[in-house]
Amino acid sequence: EVNKKLIDWLAEENLSDIYETICEPNMTLNDIITRIGDELLSIGSEENTLMIFDPYIFPEKYDVDYKDVFCGIVCRCKSSSVKVFTDLTRVNEVLLNDIKSVLNVNIKIEYKTGLHDRWWIIEEEKKGLHFGTSLNGYGKGKISTISLLSDSDVISILNSI
Repeated sequence: EVNKKLIDWLAEENLSDIYETICEPNMTLNDIITRIGDELLSIGSEENTLMIFDPYIFPEKYDVDYKDVFCGIVCRCKSSSVKVFTDLTRVNEVLLNDIKSVLNVNIKIEYKTGLHDRWWIIEEEKKGLHFGTSLNGYGKGKISTISLLSDSDVISILNSI
């Protein structure tokens, strides 16, 4: 009851809450998978479609554990399918095919130009996260954030695509 009143008041005053998760430097592989997977679960990823908007999601240069991180997150968040929106000129086809061969989830790729930021959105829930660095950067010596997108930002992103 109190939470509902607070949410209603924020909407009436045209305000929103700020929610960020800090990812510390030097996180383990399991820490990264757990942190990001749990963030996705908290916005309704289980049995829903995970949409990833990232021009560098399948990079030419990547760490040895990149495939494990990507696949681990998708498995942990329990999404039923993945739609990736990325830049055609920046896709490492070998990495993409390796990931597709490991995951037991349908991955659909759409090529888009003009992407800059990284958003992971749950299509059916219209909820999403903004990632402060590339997936390759989490836990690699620098502090980074994951922020909850506002509902209106999610709608704007989806309408733009």
